[in-house]
Amino acid sequence: MKTHVDRFAEQNQFTTAEAPRSLNNNLELMKRFEGTDAGQFDKYLKGFNVKLDQLSADQIISDTAYAALKEEVYSLIGNLAENKPATASSVEGSLARLAPENAVDGFSSTRWSSAYVDDTWFQVDLGESKEFDTVSIDWENARAKTYKLLVSDDNQNWTSVIKDNDGIITAHAGKETVHFDPVTARYVKFQGVQKNTEYGYSFYEFGVYNLAGSNAVTPIDGARALIDVDAGKLTIDGLVMSGSQSKVNLKVLDSKGKVRYEGQTTSSETGRFQFTIKLVGNLKGTNDAYLWIEGMSTPVKFTFDYSKKN
Repeated sequence: MKTHVDRFAEQNQFTTAEAPRSLNNNLELMKRFEGTDAGQFDKYLKGFNVKLDQLSADQIISDTAYAALKEEVYSLIGNLAENKPATASSVEGSLARLAPENAVDGFSSTRWSSAYVDDTWFQVDLGESKEFDTVSIDWENARAKTYKLLVSDDNQNWTSVIKDNDGIITAHAGKETVHFDPVTARYVKFQGVQKNTEYGYSFYEFGVYNLAGSNAVTPIDGARALIDVDAGKLTIDGLVMSGSQSKVNLKVLDSKGKVRYEGQTTSSETGRFQFTIKLVGNLKGTNDAYLWIEGMSTPVKFTFDYSKKN
């Protein structure tokens, strides 16, 4: 993904220099935790997605770059519906090549297609209750004019994910993405309201995603403390996630609450910063470090044990 972000930056697909840097900072932290901490990897992937959406809303990224990077986000997040059991109220001509499972097989060249009636449904069983907040539909030409997205835990009682307009969604051609407040459910249903063509409903892929993150990325993130006990040296580094030069403040307190260091440094253009501190006295035990930049209401706090090397 970083290769693509950098290429889009070279092609002037961003209107600010900070935009690609901020995306790359999330990618750097994703790479740090890849294969070792799935929760942290997921946090920064979703942080990347949030930043990507902000850049799009503020018209800082081109539509082309946004769409390409968004597809990579979906791929890494994973489609909760992929290869899960799918059923439908009808299949065009009862043809196996148009069966509902084709819309959750992970291949964009296969599809589900219904009979030519408005009142048609398609649903997928996620296997167990899952949290999600996004549904993606890759329409074939025979798309809906209007439809609903419903969820259920028992396959009998259904609730719309959209609260207004009686849950009715106006469809758009191509790949359509619907975002909503996070829900937890096992079954997800597409309910056709009105067809847009003389044919039925048909889509290549039906995706269900959880893009919401419970742990938001903070303005300063990825902070680490590297300890050299023998030399009495402490190095603290991290990232200003906006990808801009900022004055970074640091305060270190020992296990008794005594201030052992207060200082400030300026981050690089990419947002990187580092403090190298020579400390004296007995610092054994748990120490607290506080980091902040202008505009932060609450400093970032992390703890480290000075008696343990590295």
